[in-house]
Amino acid sequence: MNNKQKFFNQQEKKIKKRNFKSIEKYKNFLDKPFVSNFSGHKEGVKCIDKHPINPNLFFSGSLDGEIKFWLSNKKECIYSFSEFNRSIRGLTIDNKGKELISCSDNGTIITWNISEPKKKPKIFYLKNETFNSVKAYPFGFFFATGGKELLFWDQLTFQPVQRLFWGLSSISKINFNPKEPNVLASLCSDRSIILYDLRLKIPIKKIFLEMASNDLSWNSVKFSEFIVANEDSNIYSFDLRNMRQAKKVYRDHVMPVNCIEQDSLGKTFISGSSDTTVRLYENNKTKSLNIFFTKRMKRILDIKFLLDENFFITSSDDGDIRVWKKKNKTFNEFEYPKEKNIKKTNQKLNFENFESPKIKFLPKSIKNLKRLKKILVLKKKNINLLNKRQILPGYLK
Repeated sequence: MNNKQKFFNQQEKKIKKRNFKSIEKYKNFLDKPFVSNFSGHKEGVKCIDKHPINPNLFFSGSLDGEIKFWLSNKKECIYSFSEFNRSIRGLTIDNKGKELISCSDNGTIITWNISEPKKKPKIFYLKNETFNSVKAYPFGFFFATGGKELLFWDQLTFQPVQRLFWGLSSISKINFNPKEPNVLASLCSDRSIILYDLRLKIPIKKIFLEMASNDLSWNSVKFSEFIVANEDSNIYSFDLRNMRQAKKVYRDHVMPVNCIEQDSLGKTFISGSSDTTVRLYENNKTKSLNIFFTKRMKRILDIKFLLDENFFITSSDDGDIRVWKKKNKTFNEFEYPKEKNIKKTNQKLNFENFESPKIKFLPKSIKNLKRLKKILVLKKKNINLLNKRQILPGYLK
């Protein structure tokens, strides 16, 4: 009897494994997050921006100075032009969706009429100035640029109205608060985050991190909170009421995080990194919900949600723009025909469902870097503990 029982147990285990593998393959086949790609740029796509009214229209600017208008439903480029000699650093669209504003390294700002792109654009040139980023004001015809100093421009007269600066460091990124548009945050080359208030006409606060930051995104619901993508492969969330310490740290990425975008509900956000992966997070959880990657995709330079927020766009260093699904369907909500048959077989055999760990299909290079990162984090903790023990009582810690 014992030999018979062993034989039946072995067969049951084999059936469980087969069932589990067949379900996983079926799920992966149906839930392909990659939708389509848009190719046409000769060099890496530095920046993307979506139209605030038209859900199918978006724009892209590359490192070779070319700007393109795209239609997502037709999967084609409507219009392209290259007015810049240098790489494009930023793109924005005004709140009415009428004009596209772009900036470049050589100190030029150009505005195009979106409805009539063949018209001659307005061009403004500043000597000895480099513009790293540009952002439109949410309520009104104004926009801000970041370079050696922060400039607040009038869109109608096309001249700077305010000049704000703190120190000699150059500004790499700018973003307005969606609920309080007079509050403005900027990232600088000296590893600092500076907050400005346009009503006071002076900077409010300055914070330093261990490494430089690449991108910043405000929470549209909790307007006092914002998220920062850092060079140390971490994402930090801060609250304006207490800026001494980060509220949460998201540590799933392996290489520097280049771009970040938060949804309109303020519950989830997506981030793109130099490790060629995109990760979806919940604000409450520090671990990522989902990972998006392809074999040919290189480091991700910019990321944006589409208007419905079920899809998002990524631009990478290989010159391609890719469209992805935000969230796969939850399989607990419904059952596939294969799952129904498997349940019936389980009931006949009278054994519990097979439980196995969740498998994340990642490339080997990322897995190896993840192990290395864990080792480095443990080393840092041990060094800090040793330093604390060696400090004499009475000295500053």
